[in-house]
Amino acid sequence: MKNIKEESLKLIKTRYKKMEGKFPNTIARLNKSREFEKIFRSLKKKNYPDWVIYMALINLTINYRVNTSLKDSPNKTPIDFKNLFIALMKKQETKDDLEVPLEEFIEEKIEFAISSNILSFLKGEGYVFRRATPNFKALRRLAETKFEYFKHDTPHKKWFNFEK
Repeated sequence: MKNIKEESLKLIKTRYKKMEGKFPNTIARLNKSREFEKIFRSLKKKNYPDWVIYMALINLTINYRVNTSLKDSPNKTPIDFKNLFIALMKKQETKDDLEVPLEEFIEEKIEFAISSNILSFLKGEGYVFRRATPNFKALRRLAETKFEYFKHDTPHKKWFNFEK
């Protein structure tokens, strides 16, 4: 039987490695925002580990860029969305990339991104979802109880100056 904590810590280390330094411009902008600092602190009060918040921020950034890029494409498909998302996830952010408005990083959108990340994680664990609209509360409970999704974190470089 797998040790849940060991598996979780291994996944978290991999996530940090893949995320570290990939979005310097977006992080620099968020670092200067007092409003974002309040949102970040609110999320931390809800006991989200840093990696969960960081992943949500990256996904919000990429989703905004993908949706904006494909907005005027008349024949876009889910495959187009997926391919562009993967391409942007792999690339290093540059100053030429579309700047995501700070208004996109509101608490409700970050919470939704966290829920979406849970859905993706569970799909990766082999779960299949047939409902058009997932029951995110139930999925969170499953991720928390079976996989200790929010329980663990590993030592890492902090992304924001205001983090303790």
